[in-house]
Order: sequence, then C-alpha cells, then structure tokens
Amino acid sequence: MSYNTNQPITGPNPNAQPMSTGTLDHATGNAYELPNKGAPVRIHLTPIAPPSALGLAAYASSTFITGTWLAAWYGNAATPLTIWPFILTFGGLGQFTAGMWAFKARDTLGSVFHSMWGSFWLALGLFLAVVGTDVTQGVDRYAYNDAWAIWMVPLAVLSYILTAASVYRDMVWATTAFTVATGSLLGVLGWFIHEAAPLKLMGYFWIASSALATYRVALYVIHEASPDRDLLPRFTHNRHRQHIDKGYHHGYNEPGVIAGY
Repeated sequence: MSYNTNQPITGPNPNAQPMSTGTLDHATGNAYELPNKGAPVRIHLTPIAPPSALGLAAYASSTFITGTWLAAWYGNAATPLTIWPFILTFGGLGQFTAGMWAFKARDTLGSVFHSMWGSFWLALGLFLAVVGTDVTQGVDRYAYNDAWAIWMVPLAVLSYILTAASVYRDMVWATTAFTVATGSLLGVLGWFIHEAAPLKLMGYFWIASSALATYRVALYVIHEASPDRDLLPRFTHNRHRQHIDKGYHHGYNEPGVIAGY
C-alpha cells in the first residue's frame, strides 16, 4: 500500500458528510446485520381477540357449578350425570383451547392458568361421567378422597404463584387466582381428614373466584365495545399503568401484536 506524501496533513473537514454505515458490511440491508448471513428474519404477528376472555368465561362457569355443588347449594346422587357434560365441554375444552391461544397472544399468565384449569375441568368431567353412572352409589363429595386431595396440591401451589405474578397486571386477576388457590388448599385439608366443613368453605371460595372471573370477562368485552372509556374500574397496578397506557393492549385490543392480557 502506498501513500501520497504530497498531500498536506489536515484535520477533519467540518463540512464533510458522515460516512454511511449502510456500506460498512458491503451488503444490502441494515448496517448492523452480520455480513453474509442471508436475509433478516421477519416475524409476522396476527391480531386476535383476548384468549383470556373466553378462558375466564369458561372457568367462571365451571367453577360456579362445582363451587355451589361443594357448598351444598344443590345436589343428589344423580347430580354428577347432569353437570359433567357442561364441565367437560365449556369448562374443559373451552378453557383449555383459550390456554393454547394464549400462547399465540404471548400471554404467559393466561396460557398457564387456562391450560392448567382447563385440564382439570376435562379430568373432572371425565371422572364424573364414569363414576357418576352408578346412581345407586353416587359421588360423595365429602368422603375421604386422597386422590382428589392430591389433585388440589399442584393446583393450589401453581395458582398461588400465578397470584403473585398477576398482582402486577390487575387486582381482579390476582384475587381470582388467590381465591381459587385458597379454596383448593382447603380441599386438600377436607378430603384428607374427611371433614365436610373445609370442603364447603372451599366451595364458597370457588364461588368468589367465579364472581371475580366473571367481572374480568366483563372488563374485556366492555373495553372492546368502548375502548376510549373505562366504564368499569380495572384496579390496575401502578407499574402496569406506566407500562401500558390504557391497561390492556395498544392497537385496539390486539393481543398477538402487543403481548395480550
């Protein structure tokens, strides 16, 4: 390499245009892409309705039916035969499907909550369908049942974890998860010690969780109908208010484009 020594050494020209960084890698595309790595990756996002609206509606319905049954508001030996189809279809399939769509909406809380409880309603519906066929014996909801107690352990633990996470979203979600978790914990106690009182109290906690989930569904659909006005209080955490301007989604309620709640 040779240098022209006849040119005077001068400082930088203040009027010179900065060199374009787009030519640094001698390739097309962004200057900060690595050279010779092919075309940049593109991610295509599709707007969808909030999956948790369906998931919480299915959850609220099945939790209310099961909670009132545990609280002894109704029920006889034939009750399992009449409630299992609804629990299996809307509660199980409906909520589990919402959990799968929540993955697409990038809603981690919704995907875990709906997949977990949707699976539970599927299992409970199948159990009541099989065992409930024996109308002469029926299903004693207050009998010692260590298997049902064990079912409640992971449901309670994971629901408490989701409670802690959902506090940063809004208090309606948090109290929905907290009440069902506490009810499930009472179920562990009641079915292990063969005592009706904790199980009836479990039913009331589940009824409360159903009511809170119903309110959250109302927030979803009313917000979509009137996105510019908060017709119902949302009880949103301050940190969430600062992060997301209107509390749910940018772009007219479009999870899948913005991580959907």
